[in-house]
Formats: sequence, C-alpha cells, structure tokens
Amino acid sequence: AVAAAIAVWFVAGADRDEILSARVLASLERVRTMNVDMQTYRGNTMLRHTQVWFERDVGFSQHTAIGESMYVTVANNQYTWRHQAGGQTVARMKNFKYVTDPAQFRLEGLEFGSGLEGPARRDPAGDEHTDEGVLRMYVLRDGDATLRLWLDGANLVRAFERQQPRGRASEVTYARIDYDVPIETTHFEPSYPADAVVVAPEAYLERTFPLEGAVYQHEAAGLVFAVHDLQRLDDHTGYMVTSVRLEEAFEPSIDNDDPWNYFGDVIDLRPNRGHAQLRSAVTGSTLLARMKVGDLIVHWHLLGLQPAKFVEAQSSPFLIRVAAAESLRSAVRKLGRADDVTIAAMLPVPGTRAGVTLENFLGGLHAKAQQWTPLTHYFALLEVVPVADGGRMAYRWRDPNLFSAGQFIQHTLERLPTVQPK
Repeated sequence: AVAAAIAVWFVAGADRDEILSARVLASLERVRTMNVDMQTYRGNTMLRHTQVWFERDVGFSQHTAIGESMYVTVANNQYTWRHQAGGQTVARMKNFKYVTDPAQFRLEGLEFGSGLEGPARRDPAGDEHTDEGVLRMYVLRDGDATLRLWLDGANLVRAFERQQPRGRASEVTYARIDYDVPIETTHFEPSYPADAVVVAPEAYLERTFPLEGAVYQHEAAGLVFAVHDLQRLDDHTGYMVTSVRLEEAFEPSIDNDDPWNYFGDVIDLRPNRGHAQLRSAVTGSTLLARMKVGDLIVHWHLLGLQPAKFVEAQSSPFLIRVAAAESLRSAVRKLGRADDVTIAAMLPVPGTRAGVTLENFLGGLHAKAQQWTPLTHYFALLEVVPVADGGRMAYRWRDPNLFSAGQFIQHTLERLPTVQPK
C-alpha cells in the first residue's frame, strides 16, 4: 500500500451535521508547516517509526526506520530524492504535488487507507483535554480497520490511531501532528554518500525490463503487456515475470506528469484450461509481488506446473485480462479501441532454470524488493496469514521490510496452494 494523501485519511467521515473532510481540508488551507511523528506496533514490538517535515512551497522530508534500515525521502520545488540511508543508489524523481499543497501531502510506504467510507462517529468519551483545549475524538471504519481521529478547535487533526487486524494479531499505528512549527531548511536538502550513484528510477527500471527481447508482448487497452522471464523451478512450480506500461501512442494525449498516476494493469492472468487443442502445462498462477515506478508496473507470478514428464507441447495457453484505468480510458475509446481486453496468449512452456530452487527464488525476490523499494513508488510482497476462524488464509500486500526473507519463504511454502503438488 500504499501511499495516501494525508487529507484522505479524514475525508470519508461524516458526522450527523457535516462531512469531516470539508472541515479538515478548509483548515489545511491555512497551514504553513507540518511535523508528523508515527509509530506502528504489533503487540509490544515496534515495526516502524516515521517522522515527516513539511513546509508549503519549500519542501517535504520523510524518515522511516524499519528494523535496522532507514529510508529517506526528501523533496523540494525541483526534485524528489529517495534512498536507503548508507546505500549506494539514490533515486531522483519528478517533484510530487505534496510539496506545494498540504491537502496533497503524501506519506509514502505507509499502510493508511485511501478509501475511507462511511460516517465518522463522534465519541466524547475519547476526548483529550490539553492546555490548548479539548481534542474531539471521531471513530471511522476502513474495511476491517478502525480509525480514531482527534480534532482541535480549528478542525486540524492533532492525533491519529489506526488498528488493523493482521491474521491472529493486530497492528496499531499512532500519530501526532504539529502545525505551523519552525522547521530547519536542512530537512529539505538531500544528503547521501559522495560516491552514491544517482539514477532516474523510471529509466533505470525500464532498462531492467525492456520490451526488446521480451518473451512475449501484446498491445491492449492502451497498454503494452510483456513477459520477461518464464522458468521452471522444480517438478511442480515455476515463476513468470511480466510488466505493463503505457503504449507510446497515448503518451502525448494524457497527463503523465504525476508519477502516482495509474493507467491500468493486468486484472487477471491464468491458464486457459478451456483451450480446444492444448492441455495447459500450468495448473495455477498466484501474483506474488508487484512493483510500480512511473507508468511501469512489474509483476512476479508463482506458477503451479504439471510435472515435466507429462508435458509434451512446447507452448501453454493463457488468458490475460488487461484493462485501462479511468485516466487512460477516454483516450483509448476515442481511437475506437476496447479499454478492457482479454488476450488469448500462447506462452512457452517454462524450461528449468539450473541451480535455482523455489527457496532460492523466494529469497532472491525478497532481497530484490528491499533493494528496489527506494527506487519505486511501491514494491509489495504477498503475505499469506491465517485468520482466526477455521484455519482460513488471508492474502495481504506488505512492505518487504515488515517481514523477513525467512518468514516470506515459510509462509509461501506452507500456506500458498499454488506450490502444493497437484
């Protein structure tokens, strides 16, 4: 998850008389600076600690400590820099909208909901009494999460709490926000090792996943779908790396200046078991990881496979559904093209990648996710966790720094149906 405008934390609620967002957004229009301190816990264990500094028309800075790692984002009126403290690669991106407008102020990499819905319930029993006055508490729901907000007399959110179930446990995030406090300008100046390499992450990762030489590619719904790697790991499992990106023909006709713009994605990818002639060598597919930078989205799929001795054909049929998002849909329709397309693709039967086991692949994917997190707008791994009732499993997207490689491997091997022999 992953990034959300700070205003959106508060926009969905309405009490009996007024929508909270109207009050909060109006109050933010008067804000010059913000300083946010957030801590997320599971039980007594702190998972991450984030501090944010913001000054309108000057800059934005975010430091997030996860375990022994510190991730730093710094933005001014020209660029945004992201890197892992002490790392040798620094991403320099286009500036984001939150530098100039508190209502667009984004907190990257945090799991705050951007789709808050339903009423905000006033709960005077939770009010806080401070030297500056009473902080009024409101309670909201965001899916299965519970959110509590404390507003001051000027309708500024001064504190925030989010409780999110995670399998049999819960994660709780606490936040305190100060407004119009002095902030040192050094917070908005990038600082990294002199020998670090500064890269433009979109170009860097597009070169890592080029269309030239792709195993398969197809233009659909204003997007280009491509398969970059397709390998068997053992008798029952394999993996596939795919991507979608904006088709060049549409780049001049849409707003591509905001790196958070979302143009569309693969909605479904599965073996075509109804193919008239070929039996699919693939028994199942699970999306295991996803990464976004600019208009490029990369997926890592875990495949269930028929044992090699039972596979005779050189190709395997797939159904791949690609759909344009609202930001691209009208441009696609103007050209008389479909904005939601299911591709009937014939992909090569995965060959064995020598020396790479399923455990090796999963460990390498976790390491890659940690390495590339500062270069991307998000990089998320699938976490499979048991829920309280009856041994069912829940599938959640998680920051790769919030669970270890060992946990990722163990959860996938023990809990994901795709890896079980058919």
